[in-house]
Amino acid sequence: DECGTAEGVWWGTTRLQVTEEEQVFRAVMRWLRHDSKRNQFTYELLSRVRLPLLDKKFIVDEVDKDPLIKSQCKDLLIEAMKFHLIPERQHSEEFTQNERT
Repeated sequence: DECGTAEGVWWGTTRLQVTEEEQVFRAVMRWLRHDSKRNQFTYELLSRVRLPLLDKKFIVDEVDKDPLIKSQCKDLLIEAMKFHLIPERQHSEEFTQNERT
């Protein structure tokens, strides 16, 4: 099992077909937790997950409580929360020019 690089793994594609973005989030977190050496890829991988498209309850109940996310990806978490906080801005330039929304 090679953990020296995250290049070329399946979550680097925008053509991934899942029914819920939560599936992608859980898969990434499982991969990261498998070996602590992989923590170096946390931000790189989670920046490719469309966190704003997660269900808002999932964000609050699971994502916000994860220590790895809170320590390394706070800005991604805030972006996801802002997306849900003011729904009328979801189609604003801030989010429409973003690969995560």
